Amino acid sequence: MDMSPRDPFATGPLVLRRSARRAAQDDRIDLADLWSALWRGRLMVLGCAVAGMLFAALAVSQVTPQYTSLAKVLLDPRESRFITETEVVSDLVLSDQVIDSELSILRSNVLLGDVIRRIGPERLAAIDPAAQEPGLLASLLGADAPGAPTEAEMEATVERLVWVLRRTMSVWREGESYIIGIEATTPDPDLSQILAQTLADRYIAQQLAGRQATAQQATEWIEQRAADLRGQVEAAETAVQAYRATEVAEDGPSVEIATQQLLELNNQLVLARVDRVAAESRVSEIARLLDADGPAAVAELVSTDTLDGLKDERLALLRRDAVWAERYDETHPERTRIRGELVRLDQDMEAELRKHLDSLRKEVEIARLREQTLDDSVKEMEARVVSASQAAIGLRQLQREADAARASYEELLTRLSQTRTQEKFQTADARLIERATRPGAPSAPRPKLMMAMGGMGGFLLGLVALLLRVLARPTVHTVQDLELESGLPVVASVPEGDWPTRRAAMTALSRDPFGLVAERVRRIRAAIELADEDAASQSVVLLSAMPEEGKTTLSLFLAQVAQLSGKAVIVVDCDLRRPSLQAEFGWDMRHDLADLIRGRCGLDQAIYDDTGLGFDVLAARGSNPGAADQMSRRWLRGVLEELKLYYDLVIVNAPALLDVSDALTIAQATDHRFVVVRHGHTPRRAVARALGALGDAGIAVDGMVLSRADPRDEAAAYSRAYTAATKEVRHA
Repeated sequence: MDMSPRDPFATGPLVLRRSARRAAQDDRIDLADLWSALWRGRLMVLGCAVAGMLFAALAVSQVTPQYTSLAKVLLDPRESRFITETEVVSDLVLSDQVIDSELSILRSNVLLGDVIRRIGPERLAAIDPAAQEPGLLASLLGADAPGAPTEAEMEATVERLVWVLRRTMSVWREGESYIIGIEATTPDPDLSQILAQTLADRYIAQQLAGRQATAQQATEWIEQRAADLRGQVEAAETAVQAYRATEVAEDGPSVEIATQQLLELNNQLVLARVDRVAAESRVSEIARLLDADGPAAVAELVSTDTLDGLKDERLALLRRDAVWAERYDETHPERTRIRGELVRLDQDMEAELRKHLDSLRKEVEIARLREQTLDDSVKEMEARVVSASQAAIGLRQLQREADAARASYEELLTRLSQTRTQEKFQTADARLIERATRPGAPSAPRPKLMMAMGGMGGFLLGLVALLLRVLARPTVHTVQDLELESGLPVVASVPEGDWPTRRAAMTALSRDPFGLVAERVRRIRAAIELADEDAASQSVVLLSAMPEEGKTTLSLFLAQVAQLSGKAVIVVDCDLRRPSLQAEFGWDMRHDLADLIRGRCGLDQAIYDDTGLGFDVLAARGSNPGAADQMSRRWLRGVLEELKLYYDLVIVNAPALLDVSDALTIAQATDHRFVVVRHGHTPRRAVARALGALGDAGIAVDGMVLSRADPRDEAAAYSRAYTAATKEVRHA
């Protein structure tokens, strides 16, 4: 047989109700409720922030202060030239790769070792692990004082300090600029300044020394090379002069002179040929025209003194003939005479043209002879040039060698002058733009920043813890939580008040009978009445899973509200193990509930009616566990039924369900049962266990009540408007 605890809500319509509500609510977050919960936990978050600040302050106090000094150098991209030619040591062409290389040089053990030797290992004792104070064991053993270090020990010290400086010093490039920052951080502010400044100075000094050494080596090599070339130039020029003297003696003028003469003869030959061709063409054209068109047509092309006179006479005769032709025909004697004169003139002109043509033919012959003579001279000169050229090949070769040697020598002399100048004017590629200064305050730790970060960390940690607590919600916080957990309706959510005692709570309720608390208690009363509208009187018990849930105060509130409506009310405090009403209100009871259970008095004698609260009570004067064990369900039901004959409402206060078993007995004897759950206090598992116990006993629960709820929740806000309106009506 399965003996595991039975969940009363595992079957039936209640499980359907719980499942439906949970499906609708599980993935929804009430932001207002979340903010309210965070606001209530603000003191915890602030406490975590303060704790974080204190922890950070304590941690900072245990850290040795570190001082940082900064120097900056600029890789200058501008070129400063004292000469116009290419330098022996070229300037840096700045690029990302070049700058990264310079950063590597600044971190190299060569440069750091130079810095260590420049400062001195003894000055770096503040950061040298081997130079720290000896430990307690070494002091007790009486270690010998160190003597003068050997060369090997000195090198080992330098190597050790190089690694220390790599951790102590930082070198970086500022953004995309050409500026390199050099930062040193040590416990000694003076040492930080010295390290940063020395590294910058030695970096620049090594750059300059390297450029000067390179320029000096180049100068020495050029001087040696110039001396060798000077001997080669002298030997080549001597060979040229000797060959030239031999050539002049054997072949006469040089090839250049012969070539110039040949060029002049060729020019003259060309002109002679042009003149001859022009003359031949002129003679041929004149002869053709003379034969074809007569002397008159040719006369227009030729001009001589005689021919010009004949042309003028002929022109005058033609004019005279034109005048006579206006009045007379060709047969006129005068015109006949003029024609005869024209014939004579044409004959004279033809004779003159023949004579001129013979003269031109003679000029053509002379031009042809001159052309032939020049052609012979050109051929003779060409032969001489070829002969001289063949003889000058060796001279030209010697001359080229001499010229090449002279040009190299002269260029080397110029370069030598430049390198000597550059050797004197070498400058480093980097220059110091910010000198390291002595730090006036430690750079680390920064107390204010660390405390602020600690406070921020504590704040975030507290906020996360609060969020986890709120989101996890191991306890019941809202009406929705309680409905989801129980599967039962929540008849009321009674807000928490600032009441130090129950007496003060009752006084506050009497002063404000229509306030928010009273209205919420009236909901419980309404739920009781609606549960059985035909009953003349009813008994109700307020249960809770754990103590301090507020059920006793709610029982008193319910009695007070019920008696305000004109009902006869009695409160039966069945918590015989931890009774509190008689002690708190100071009632002078002759008999109590324990006496009634033991049969020492009657029911009318156990009831106390002088409470001053408007309702009667049946309570115990003190703890009496034995009487609680004697109280049975049948006996209690009989008592409650008898009370219902005299009272309209019997309110029973029971102990916690999970602490003692009395609550189950009491719950079986009453007509109605409501379970009270305290806001933010009752664990969800406790609620489930309590309802499970009631279900196992076959006890039905009429509803749930959320006690001591936050008065700033959403439902309470809706009720304030009605409460305020009720107060205004009452005052009116």
